[in-house]
Amino acid sequence: MRVTKQFLLEKFTLNENKMATVAAALGVAGGAMAAPPKEQIPQIDQILQGIGSAEHRGRIKGSVLDYNEKLYIRTGGRDPNKPNLTSTAYGPFQFTRSTVKDLSSRHKDLFSGSEEYVNKFMQQGSKMLKMGENDPTYGFGGKGELSGEESHAGYMDMSRAGLAAMAKDIGVDLSKPLSSEDEIKLVRRFRGVDLSKDKKYWEAYNKGKTYKKPEEKVTTPEEKVTTQEKNVTTQEKNVTTTEISDHTVESGDTLSQIARKYGKKLSDVLQSNPQITNPDQIKPGQKIKLPK
Repeated sequence: MRVTKQFLLEKFTLNENKMATVAAALGVAGGAMAAPPKEQIPQIDQILQGIGSAEHRGRIKGSVLDYNEKLYIRTGGRDPNKPNLTSTAYGPFQFTRSTVKDLSSRHKDLFSGSEEYVNKFMQQGSKMLKMGENDPTYGFGGKGELSGEESHAGYMDMSRAGLAAMAKDIGVDLSKPLSSEDEIKLVRRFRGVDLSKDKKYWEAYNKGKTYKKPEEKVTTPEEKVTTQEKNVTTQEKNVTTTEISDHTVESGDTLSQIARKYGKKLSDVLQSNPQITNPDQIKPGQKIKLPK
């Protein structure tokens, strides 16, 4: 039996328990179905873009909201004040297992639709702690098991929910334009320390926050023809006249072609060659004097 999107939509009732299943079956990010409210997503993504850009200090070109395998690694290290504890920070925004566990347990409404990925993320975090920091898959610098492009949408939904949950914790209203003070409070809550006091970090954050994908210019067939004509004209003009004072007519030459080849006006060529009474009648072997 052929499974279509229409069949899946009719088969499943869109309640909270089945939303993630339908999203996965349809191959969508879950973003259209998952919280936080979709009208807050643009502002959330803007903040995440700034945080991600600042964290990676410009090493990653383009938007950190797009899938990039290099961003999916376990980062961090041992806390010098707590040498027995290691970080499970993972992915573009370096969420840890403990942070996700805490936020998703207290803000279930915001993580609605992301439950399946959140469970996988926490399971991976447990393996990171169990396997040790030097394990090639789960250790520091390891890619874990959620580094593929198919997992990117889940990570992004989880990150959006996480940022929204943090904003709720500190009383920042994401439905309104944020003041610089609100952004500083939110970034401080996100990273755990007041990185707004780090000038380089804050500059990188603000630069990344205003990131826009460069628009790809589509060249129309007419523009391609114009470009080709310009290139031909440029090549013709590149023929220097400092060492060439005349042109020997070859079979197929016309006076207008000769003028164009040397970057001259036809009227100037005719003026330099008064012997030519009919510009349409030139013969192979005939010398054409070029104007200076």
